[in-house]
Amino acid sequence: MKCRCPARAGILGCPRIHGSVAAAVENGQPIVTDPPADDVAPAVCRNDTVTLRVRTDGEARAMKLAQKHFWGSRPWRRKYARRTFVEGWFGVLESSTSTGLDRGSHAFVGLPLVTLVIAASSGVTNMRLLRSWHAETVLGDLTHPLLVPDEEFHGFAQLDWEQADHIDAHTRQPTSRRPPKQPDHERQRGPTLAGVGPRCCGACVLRGNSLTKSAETR
Repeated sequence: MKCRCPARAGILGCPRIHGSVAAAVENGQPIVTDPPADDVAPAVCRNDTVTLRVRTDGEARAMKLAQKHFWGSRPWRRKYARRTFVEGWFGVLESSTSTGLDRGSHAFVGLPLVTLVIAASSGVTNMRLLRSWHAETVLGDLTHPLLVPDEEFHGFAQLDWEQADHIDAHTRQPTSRRPPKQPDHERQRGPTLAGVGPRCCGACVLRGNSLTKSAETR
């Protein structure tokens, strides 16, 4: 277990830590009046943090008592049980079938961008768990924005020109979006998407004669 010098943590004032005594006086905190000398100062006085390791049964019993609640008591068990929900939350956050925020999920660096991704992923995870809880208990507020059902989504479909024109004719003012007709020896056949012409690859979508010219320059 890692522990920090209480004077460095702002809990009390100690002459060994510059500025901590004045801050302790201002905040009404206790002050160490007889700090140890440098040659006998413990590690916690010489380092920012120290690691405490349990090596004996007596130390183990002392660690159990150094808590807000007595180890094994009802309040202790109630508080420790919260870890189950914390572990479950992180499981949803990292699962590839849920939020999917794990090692390699993004390929950029920088604290602002990473913080933005973590914040968005945390929000999505909270929404997933809230909806899951409501589906199991039906105790959620149905007027809450996060519990409002999503609009129905049927996915995407690849259309040809006739299908695209048919949809346009029933939804808005029909417009002709067919590319100029090309001779058969210049026409490159391939899949088309609604509203665009033939595409030469997955990265670019071009129309008409520009497709042939672009392919020649590659």
